[in-house]
Amino acid sequence: MSLEFGTLTKVDPRTLAGDGSGALTNWLAGHLGVLGATLGMDLELVNQNGSVAGTSADIIARDTGRDRIVIVENQLDPTDDSRLGRIITFASGQDARVVVWISPEFREPHRQAIEWLNRKSAQAAEFYALGFDVFRVDDSRPAVVFRVMSAPSQHVIGAPAQAARSGAVSLEIESANVPVIESAPAIAAKTTILTGNGIAGGNGGSNGNGDQTSHAETHSQEAGNGAASGKPASDSDHQEAYRQFFQRLVDDLREKYRFTTAKMGQPQNWYSFASGTSGVVYSIWFSGAGRVRAELYLDVGNRDLNRQIFDQLRQNASTIEKEYGEKLEWDAAESRRACSVGTYLAGKIDDPPEALEAVLRWAIDRLLRFKKVFGPRLPGVTRMLQQEAR
Repeated sequence: MSLEFGTLTKVDPRTLAGDGSGALTNWLAGHLGVLGATLGMDLELVNQNGSVAGTSADIIARDTGRDRIVIVENQLDPTDDSRLGRIITFASGQDARVVVWISPEFREPHRQAIEWLNRKSAQAAEFYALGFDVFRVDDSRPAVVFRVMSAPSQHVIGAPAQAARSGAVSLEIESANVPVIESAPAIAAKTTILTGNGIAGGNGGSNGNGDQTSHAETHSQEAGNGAASGKPASDSDHQEAYRQFFQRLVDDLREKYRFTTAKMGQPQNWYSFASGTSGVVYSIWFSGAGRVRAELYLDVGNRDLNRQIFDQLRQNASTIEKEYGEKLEWDAAESRRACSVGTYLAGKIDDPPEALEAVLRWAIDRLLRFKKVFGPRLPGVTRMLQQEAR
């Protein structure tokens, strides 16, 4: 048996997408999972070519695991001072918590500027500098490899980030000419809503006066965990317990089931995962009533549209629950803009280790069921109703 290898050739990305970066923006918007794998986040598209702090941003996305806005700026040329100015402008936007700058060639002063921004604004925003190369093997379709040039210290030091830095993430571009992906409609989920083509204040639940409360804020407000025995645990103990629990959840879902590209658990009582449909996430959260909830959380930024999508799904509740394997709670409370479908298990974050292990296995199983049952239904229902609403 003979062994043959192809010849690896580096390709100038400008020959694939022309002189402008619009085609690259379109491609990235349609492949956020690849970008998320490099960053260690679950990314959901919010808007394309939207406005942040009065400046047009290539991509506005959401890190669903931490319910925060991610701004992506990309270019096909080497980095320049004008783009650096845009990066700083994006960071001044109230809701822009993560800014990602992508270029095939990072000039050293610009890479150092990103490092300086991370040192000076660690509590306010995170900055990522990503380089990329494009390759072919013989006459194959081109493939892109992202390189982490600079990142926040907590991501660089951690094992997941080290893996991202040392191991390239590659994928195939659909054709020699980067395909044009239609700009996504203005959809918002949870904390941020779209105003025109931009981003503005929060959404999700309501305080009864019409003010919106985010999914994350609702979960945090409803958290309450008494100690199983002995002296009550401190807030810091609870935060670390949450982080450890969700780190295991994220790792198992990513490594064993390819459910997510997220890499870091967080010291919070909830964690959400992208569903692949904007405005819809799968979540696990510890409520304040000694229960853990697995849910599908729906908020496309419009109360009426949320209800229409929810009602369309609920029409098939008996079939869905049969496929899911248990009865579900269908929640469309008038006090909130968002809707949800969920199921509960008794449990608290300070339960004994063996009880938390059972909660972890339950959470993984229920999230996988949500994806299996609702995943195929969501795109068609949301797309149809969004088109009707235009």
